[in-house]
Amino acid sequence: PGFTGLRASASVKEVQANFNPALGFINRAGIRDYSAEIGWIHRNSQQANIRTIFTFWGWQRVELIGRGLQSEVLDARIVSFSNQAGDSIRLLYTDSKEVLREPFTIWDPDPSSGEQAVTLPVGVYSYGAPAIFFQSEGSRKLSGRFTYRTGEFFSGERDNIEAQMTWFPTEHFRAFVSYSYNDIELPEGAFTLRLARLGLDVIFSKTLSWVNLIQYDNGSETVGINSRLHWIPQAGREAFVVLNHNLQDIDRNDSFHSSVADLSLKFSYTFRF
Repeated sequence: PGFTGLRASASVKEVQANFNPALGFINRAGIRDYSAEIGWIHRNSQQANIRTIFTFWGWQRVELIGRGLQSEVLDARIVSFSNQAGDSIRLLYTDSKEVLREPFTIWDPDPSSGEQAVTLPVGVYSYGAPAIFFQSEGSRKLSGRFTYRTGEFFSGERDNIEAQMTWFPTEHFRAFVSYSYNDIELPEGAFTLRLARLGLDVIFSKTLSWVNLIQYDNGSETVGINSRLHWIPQAGREAFVVLNHNLQDIDRNDSFHSSVADLSLKFSYTFRF
């Protein structure tokens, strides 16, 4: 039989301005962080077409100690449905408030592009946007996910599309291709961001794998290639061979030339006493 469950949590965290960790890092200091969430889930029996129905609402508010609000966001998964196969569809909504205490350059293209930088002035920005999300079960040989978001963005509007397709024909090979598109129109200026990625992973054995990632973005007009060969002959011993190579279209004439290339080797050995 199905069951219904409710979950909720709340927290407060303070990071004072003089906090400087000796190890690791923090994103922001001198802040007080409030957060809360509440969610509800209903699970049906295995005979039902819909396996789960889920809703979730999360809230976070970050204040600069002694200076007031820095950012606030309400992140809502209004409703989510999943079937017995693991496919899901979600209706989402995000409502944000950002306080800029100094001008913020949101788009800073390469000077060779001829495009002008877009800078947001000091002020309080409140904006919200709905979204729809589809995802197929990742254990399939061919799976994917898709998100479409549209609505307000700072002082203007944004259309955002994110898609990924993954192919997993055998346990020894996986490939994926993804694409992200942001069309942003602000009173201060308009720009479009594109990011495309291709991944190819080969698992030769339990001890040897080869991972490859190719990425392109129109902001820098750069194609980046990362290739890593990973060998683990036994626990506590491993070796890497890593190739990084960037190609850039400096003149923006669809002609890419090598800008950075490096090859590195790394071997680690763990001594046990």
